[in-house]
Amino acid sequence: IIDEKVKIRVLVDRCLYEVIGNDGQAYMTFGRDYKIPISEITLSANGTTSKLIKLELHNLKSIWYP
Repeated sequence: IIDEKVKIRVLVDRCLYEVIGNDGQAYMTFGRDYKIPISEITLSANGTTSKLIKLELHNLKSIWYP
């Protein structure tokens, strides 16, 4: 944690989620069923209060489907 801030990057692919914390200091992957559409993504903090300072979303085109 730098200056009490945590940088989190979440990548959502067809078959998995990747969560990268503080430019790679922490990394986790979670498998997902690509047949179920994603209706929401939730971010939460346990044991403390948090404030979201910046959020960027980017929708990428598929390389598999035109």
